Amino acid sequence: MTWLSLQNSSVSNSPPISQESKGSYQVLARKWRPQAFKDVIGQEVMIQILSNALKSDRLGHAFILTGERGVGKTTTARILARAINCVGRSLKDTVEPCGVCGPCVDILEERHLDVIEMDAASHTSVDDIREIISSCRYLPSSAAYKVYIIDEVHMLSKNAFNALLKTLEEPPPHVKFIFATTEIHKVPITILSRCCRFDLKRISTEAMGTYLKSVVAQEESNVEDDAIALIARFADGSLRDAMSLLDQALNMFQRTGEGSAETSFLTANHVRDMVGAFENAEIITLFEALHRGEISKTLKMTENFYQKGGDTARLMKDLLDVTYILSRLKVDPMLDLGLRTKEDQAHLQALSKALSVPVLQRTWQILSKGWEEVRSSPIAALALQMVLMRLGYIQDLPPLHSWPSFSQIEKQEDTKADTKEMSVDLSEETPVQRESQEVKEERPIENGENIISFENLEEISDFLLKHKEIRLYTLLYQEAHLIEMKDGSLTLRLNFGEDTKSHLQLARVLTTLTHRKWTVHLSQETGQATLREKKEALEKARLVEAQQDPLVQEVLKTFKEARVEKIIDEPKEE
Repeated sequence: MTWLSLQNSSVSNSPPISQESKGSYQVLARKWRPQAFKDVIGQEVMIQILSNALKSDRLGHAFILTGERGVGKTTTARILARAINCVGRSLKDTVEPCGVCGPCVDILEERHLDVIEMDAASHTSVDDIREIISSCRYLPSSAAYKVYIIDEVHMLSKNAFNALLKTLEEPPPHVKFIFATTEIHKVPITILSRCCRFDLKRISTEAMGTYLKSVVAQEESNVEDDAIALIARFADGSLRDAMSLLDQALNMFQRTGEGSAETSFLTANHVRDMVGAFENAEIITLFEALHRGEISKTLKMTENFYQKGGDTARLMKDLLDVTYILSRLKVDPMLDLGLRTKEDQAHLQALSKALSVPVLQRTWQILSKGWEEVRSSPIAALALQMVLMRLGYIQDLPPLHSWPSFSQIEKQEDTKADTKEMSVDLSEETPVQRESQEVKEERPIENGENIISFENLEEISDFLLKHKEIRLYTLLYQEAHLIEMKDGSLTLRLNFGEDTKSHLQLARVLTTLTHRKWTVHLSQETGQATLREKKEALEKARLVEAQQDPLVQEVLKTFKEARVEKIIDEPKEE
């Protein structure tokens, strides 16, 4: 377990400016809010454009910043307002506000008369905009520019937008407008065409994790690396959400260290318990159980999850995330799976090989529709279980291409009608004749021409995959240890024990597809390695053999950072 505990750090973000009174606490999102352009995380393109505009004195009169919550819209607007009015910036020949001159200090403390910040969510009327238009005519009281920051600008009424148009197009030379919104599509195009627009990106998980580590170091707290990675993932691109989660987690899991110092010991399990989330491995196990049709196991897992205070919406989102990753792996087997453990990555790779694209697409559709059901249901836990039961039972449906066409159905109806007309003659058969006929119909076909035989378990597994029996293929490939294989008989040990009827279903399917009687028995003996384990061992052996090849060794010597990761066989020419 890796712990992060740094006392000194060369983190670039500025320390908090405002001094809180003794005994008061300032949340981390406010305490570590960026105070300079260089501290803004993940918005390099926007910062570059604004910096060049400030250097060349080509700054526009109106800007609109759009993006998801917590990515730096309002923060950037305030930094820009300080940079425009900073009197110490020109002396240092930099685009960054100095933070010590009169305008910088007043703006930081939110008491500068020439920087007006308005929340459009609570000031939506045309009268509010008229006050701004009226005050625009007056020169700044002490700063170089009057700056109007309007947050959530999309909340303004239609009349308010119309009233702002003329002033926004030809404002006085001493006025700058900075708008921020999360819903850019609600802003009229006439407003957008008069502004310089910046689309702020979601903060990447890697950049957010690095920033959170710097904050933890300066807060002198002990936090597990996996916990930071988990917070960054749960924040979903919002740095403010990540800081709020970190703040909450540090306060919830705080212990007293040696002496009087307090140290926070935060682990990934603490974070999962706090937000109500499954572990990655549990989510993958739940997903696999669903596609095996193990409904009882699935319901027990979700019940335990809900009793512990788990979030049903987050569980649905995690299942959708697994479905998406498996679908991507079908397209790109070398896809980077991010911060997951090696065991989880191997599990996902195996699931991706076992499940077909149609099955994954069907899973996505059911979960997406189920997401709406869970959100709108008055009893979310029961709605979740109903969706999962639907997904589990639908795995037994045959693939769509095997369903009979309309013309085939019509032929079957005609055949049934003809059979019905002959029912009088058939009824004259004796009971012994009827019993003999029923037994004959139930008995598998065992003529030498149609019987299909197998040499080993791998041939059976490939046969099931060829006939789209994905669940049974996965069972043999990943879970089955072969103990004995005779003519029409299998003895296996399954990784998940004997609390399943999968072996009975395997026997029925093999009997149907091969036209001969099959029996499958379960045992507790060790048996052979699974097909997956054999394949992994073979790939490792081939990898070692390839690394011993003189040509490969010569390549590795030439390219110092190169390494052999995978062996791909050339396709056979037809």
